[in-house]
Amino acid sequence: MIKTGCFISLVVFSTTAFAKIPQVEVLVARSQRDVQIEAINLKKELPHKNIVKQYKGLSKIKFNCRTAKKHKFQKPTLLAALSTPSGVIKWNKKKYGGTFKLTSSESKAGCDLINVVSMETYLASLVAKEMNPKWPKEALKAQAVAARSFALFRMKNTDIFNKDGLYHLESSEKDQVSGSMSDVTFKTKNVVQATSGEVLTDRSGKLIEAFFHSKCGGRTLVPEDVWSGFSKGYVSVTCPYCHKHGLKDWKKKIKRQYFSQALDKILKKHYSSNDFSKVPAFALRSDHPSRTNLSMEIVSGKKMIKKSWLRSHFGRKSFPSNHFQVKERGNNLEVSGSGYGHGVGLCQYGAYEMARRGMTYRQILNYYFPNFKIKKIY
Repeated sequence: MIKTGCFISLVVFSTTAFAKIPQVEVLVARSQRDVQIEAINLKKELPHKNIVKQYKGLSKIKFNCRTAKKHKFQKPTLLAALSTPSGVIKWNKKKYGGTFKLTSSESKAGCDLINVVSMETYLASLVAKEMNPKWPKEALKAQAVAARSFALFRMKNTDIFNKDGLYHLESSEKDQVSGSMSDVTFKTKNVVQATSGEVLTDRSGKLIEAFFHSKCGGRTLVPEDVWSGFSKGYVSVTCPYCHKHGLKDWKKKIKRQYFSQALDKILKKHYSSNDFSKVPAFALRSDHPSRTNLSMEIVSGKKMIKKSWLRSHFGRKSFPSNHFQVKERGNNLEVSGSGYGHGVGLCQYGAYEMARRGMTYRQILNYYFPNFKIKKIY
């Protein structure tokens, strides 16, 4: 899970026990020009036209979304709901559990496709996508608990994260990457069942937004190091487990002129009351020039910038993590770093190594989230 420019909410939520396993609504595709759905005994509802139609046997229904432009509906609107008694529905040659919703696109012409599915079915595919399904069970269990916590937090905070309310999460690195029924393995299904209903909470029992990433590079970060806002309870921990796995230490080169232009935009964005248009020249200085130092000083502008601001602007290809150094090399800048991802919360490669050493998922989660605890809520 990779995030850029995310808002961390101050709100936490009570984890009142659910009467049953909740349903999660997941955006699986954006701005589709054509959508074909296949299922047995398919039921099609078109709310905006007040039409309901039931099909017998195996049916394929194709929607032409080229005309479903956002301006026709003013805002994203539910166009169709598709369900089947079997609970198995096919799209893009893949089988999904649950049902589908088709909406007008959030941003442009086309349709967005939303899968409405049981939380545990959702997690069984997600664990296989966010981690290697062949990894040790205890690492996969830790991933399942963290992902369930993140999903339920987003579901209970839809008004902040998805104001239109048509879905809870996006199946992408923006939120969490989930898959189809074909991605589910016996092992991923088993670890989700073994941790069913378990989430991370603070000491008072309130649900927390549990973040995770690929590789921290030696030390995890806290949310405010990376994003705006504040998330109570997170602490940075050293991680001696991930260094032998995943992406090795990396180096990138950026043209000094290109960096200077980008820096001007970054400074204006975060210091809007100041005029940096006449400060094209710069020098980098840090009292602690290690990769784990989170800020750098732009000497000519006398302003500190967060490393996460650079990563957000340039993207993860140029800055794979927030642990890096920037050094001047003539007309270029050399960026060298370690780790992969935003660095907050559960380090996936760290969890892998800990599980290999015989640690349980509870021990893994307690290590990366020492101020939080595991609670079963359904």
